[in-house]
Amino acid sequence: MEDQSFHYRLSDNISLYGIFDGHNGAEAANFAVQRMPAEILLGQLSEHSTEEEIRYVLRQAFLSVERVYFEDVIGQQLAERTALLSEIPEGQDVYETLSHYPPQRGKLESLNREVSSGTSAVVVLIFHGRLYVANVGDSRALLCRTGEDGVLRVGTCLVLL
Repeated sequence: MEDQSFHYRLSDNISLYGIFDGHNGAEAANFAVQRMPAEILLGQLSEHSTEEEIRYVLRQAFLSVERVYFEDVIGQQLAERTALLSEIPEGQDVYETLSHYPPQRGKLESLNREVSSGTSAVVVLIFHGRLYVANVGDSRALLCRTGEDGVLRVGTCLVLL
């Protein structure tokens, strides 16, 4: 039930995949799918990057996308919401007052939904034969292989970023 995804193959040695599942709409997923690949791939990795450096790049990509989303998107929405609420006379019930102005009430409800939106994410990087998986939220990635008996099995490994 993903809202957005991407896949890039930069070379035989570098591939990047991402899946984003938005909550309270797809806006955060749409934003993340546009920003995350650039945060990871543009000048961040070199031929000689160590495992620790790759983990750091993935971790920083998640943090950077979140920070920019809050600054650019949520900040603007909060400013709009504050401006709308400031027009209501002090002491009056917000929704009762706005019930007389359906467009403003609809806008406030929309802004409330937008400022509470977010996305879970799974990002998979294949870098020179190694698989790196990073996630945030309730989404997970499973590595599955078909066994000698033809049965699909979930692989087990744990690497914390």
